[in-house]
Amino acid sequence: MIRSMTGFGKAQATLPDKKLSIELRSLNSKQFDLTLKIPSFLREKESELRAFLSKEMERGKAECYISLESGVDKPVAINRELFKFYYNELLAISRDVKADTEGIFRIAATMPDVIRPEKDELDPEYWIIIYSAMELAAENFIQFRENEGRTIETDLNERLAGIQTGLDDIAELDANRVERIKERISNRLRDLAADQQFDPNRLELEMVYYVEKLDINEEKVRLSAHLQYFHDILEEPTSQGRKLGFIAQEMGREINTIGSKANDAAIQQIVVRMKDELEKIKEQLNNVL
Repeated sequence: MIRSMTGFGKAQATLPDKKLSIELRSLNSKQFDLTLKIPSFLREKESELRAFLSKEMERGKAECYISLESGVDKPVAINRELFKFYYNELLAISRDVKADTEGIFRIAATMPDVIRPEKDELDPEYWIIIYSAMELAAENFIQFRENEGRTIETDLNERLAGIQTGLDDIAELDANRVERIKERISNRLRDLAADQQFDPNRLELEMVYYVEKLDINEEKVRLSAHLQYFHDILEEPTSQGRKLGFIAQEMGREINTIGSKANDAAIQQIVVRMKDELEKIKEQLNNVL
């Protein structure tokens, strides 16, 4: 089973005096990169939230937004003693300079720290409700990733089947290729036999080197093993995008070597199709967790 790195999950928490909306999102990224935006009264829980999200979201460019629903009034606190101090000082100065005292009330009310929002404190019972909503958002987020992962997995299996078909076709062509090479060499040997300077020992060494250089049996076996290993990883219960990426790299090496060693136009055409399928696999793996 694989999971997509792209994910989305949402949940809400209803408190006696607040309503919160929680949204989790993620996009492709090699590492876990979290942007966390939360109300001020949850700041004391920021490290706990980050630890929870790191475990649940695992990897990707992640975002978590916890917002208060609009329409919820935030209480304010008035510092009466500070207001009186500002008011009396301003009033005294106005009288000293014989200035107009109209508007002093408004000015004193806008002085620093006279009116400020009440400091929110997180009720322990509220945190239980919020954390439960966060768990629900994470469940929805993971379900989204799994649904996307099933779509990607279907496509990956189709691409793997295309590479396997190409490998089967190459195996069939390879047998005929070897026969053609042997026939060409035999004809050349008959021509060389008439040459008085012909050196059989040197020719034998050259032929061994030439045959080994063209042999692609090991590459075919390794590519077949990589294809099977890729399938096995897809069946594992955890998503392993990095491991699949490494296997895809190894598959690419074998396909490239087959193409360079085959020295056969028909086989090289199949290699081109296999490379195309492999590139599509790599593109999909960029979005696999």
